Amino acid sequence: MAKISDQISTLPLDQVAKRADRSQVKDRHFIPEPYKNVAEGMEKQFAEYMLEQMDNSVDRADDSNSATDYYDSVMREQRADVMAKNSELGLQKTILDQIYPERMRNQFAYQRFLNSKPAIKKQSPTIGQPTTNNVSDKVSNGGSNE
Repeated sequence: MAKISDQISTLPLDQVAKRADRSQVKDRHFIPEPYKNVAEGMEKQFAEYMLEQMDNSVDRADDSNSATDYYDSVMREQRADVMAKNSELGLQKTILDQIYPERMRNQFAYQRFLNSKPAIKKQSPTIGQPTTNNVSDKVSNGGSNE
């Protein structure tokens, strides 16, 4: 009986890569970018929290100061970012399965999402724009009600 590792090593390199791609989300190209960004961001948050808890579990002999704390937090954030971009933890697949189910991953649903983007932008209020004239009157006199 052949071992699994023997079977993989005899396959051409492109077929091994295809097998690795199968572990990713099916029809990933039909998932809109905002959903992918949310899943990646959530995995990054989890990885950063996990790395922080791992750092807290280690006893350090030297006293830390604000500079080393800042450096450690920046390094933790960068490590978490790399882990999320490479999807090393595998949480993105689970998150995408929950927020964008497989039944939605088809060309029709993706095209409908792309067509609805201009309508969404028209309906959303712009940030920093006053909605009524009363707000601009209050701003012009320093915000007082006189």
